[in-house]
This record gives sequence, C-alpha cells and structure tokens, in this order.
Amino acid sequence: MTNADKIRSMSDVELAEFINRCTSGEDAPHFCRGLPECDAALEADTLIPLERCGMCLLHWLQSPEEET
Repeated sequence: MTNADKIRSMSDVELAEFINRCTSGEDAPHFCRGLPECDAALEADTLIPLERCGMCLLHWLQSPEEET
C-alpha cells in the first residue's frame, strides 16, 4: 500500500484530521526530498518552483505507506 492508497482509504474524519495536520504543520508528512537544486535556490534566496515540490509530493504519494 502506498501513501496515496492510505489517503484514498481514509474515512471523512480521518481525512479531515490528516488535512488539518498538513495545514497546521504538526505531524505533517515529510515529502520534501531536500534536493540539491532546492538547497541552491534557498542559498540564492530564490523561490523553489511549485512544480518541483509537486514532483516530491508525487514521489511521496507513490512510496510505500509511512507508519504513523
């Protein structure tokens, strides 16, 4: 089961709690892979493209489910 499979199987209550954790930063899933190009952007004080964050999120969703 992947992280995405686990999310799809959540009840409405579980999904609401998951989204709340994601938006509050508390126990949010850590999908950022800390890519070197992201570190370079941060060092240069430039924004990291949302597309790159989206690729890391997609990678996390397709990864085996995390233990909570």
